[in-house]
Amino acid sequence: VLEDDDEERLAARILAEEHRLYPLAIQLYAEGRLRLEGRRVRIL
Repeated sequence: VLEDDDEERLAARILAEEHRLYPLAIQLYAEGRLRLEGRRVRIL
């Protein structure tokens, strides 16, 4: 969180990162390269 963030600016930055990372997460899942360990997800 940046010092000058408001709710809208922070939400926009988070959404941009989600859009960037989502395809990679789906690819890793499809390849069977994710493992759930308790509350953590490990990339194999």
